[in-house]
Amino acid sequence: MSRATHGHQRGKNITSKSRATKSITISSGQKLQDGITLMISGKPSVKKTSPTISWRGRRRIPVLLPNKSYTAALLTQKPQLELQAKGVEDALPLGGKDTKLHIKFEFGFRNFANEPDLDNLISSALDILAVAGIIANDRWVYSLDGSIKIMNCNKEFTKITIKEFEMPVIQELLMEEMEIWILRWKKYTSFPSA
Repeated sequence: MSRATHGHQRGKNITSKSRATKSITISSGQKLQDGITLMISGKPSVKKTSPTISWRGRRRIPVLLPNKSYTAALLTQKPQLELQAKGVEDALPLGGKDTKLHIKFEFGFRNFANEPDLDNLISSALDILAVAGIIANDRWVYSLDGSIKIMNCNKEFTKITIKEFEMPVIQELLMEEMEIWILRWKKYTSFPSA
């Protein structure tokens, strides 16, 4: 899996609008060829900060619960995603054994105060996508290229762009990449003949 791009973009005033791409028309069982774009308004939430330990059963088994802010965000963000996915329910959930996903996340923040790590933001967003039924499972996500945190926004938001790739396409890309590396290896390991 490709690493997400860690970094910031400053000075961009971005406003969030809760809408999906309108150009998608899908018949039953058809794949989302052009992808889908989803917007979640509100501060991006993380799951891993300040977890609560609960003790269950007679044997007092410790259970790790997500923090209250993540649970509250899940209750508000799931309906937003379900509303935007109306009209494409036949193609959902995305991802599967023969179809892998490329997802790009853009997290918008007002300022740098208590801003979470990018990997925690991505992990929480993937969980919310799975709970809302947008993706089948985060195990089918093969690429997170271009994921970024954007600072100094007018409104806080999470923008999600999802595209599907068939396995032959991924295999072709991997073969091309492998051929490039083989050529480089041959170039630097070849010795002139005496």
